[in-house]
Amino acid sequence: MANKQIGRALGIAERTVKVHLGNVFRRIGVGDRTSAALWAREHLPDV
Repeated sequence: MANKQIGRALGIAERTVKVHLGNVFRRIGVGDRTSAALWAREHLPDV
């Protein structure tokens, strides 16, 4: 899902989505959504 679509669905600005994603990526030590998805498969039991 694109940042713009996520923002619309949540009622927040696209820029806010980008900031939040960047914060998540930094916390888990990845640089993109694909890496975040792979991280989730390894570290989260029900994803």
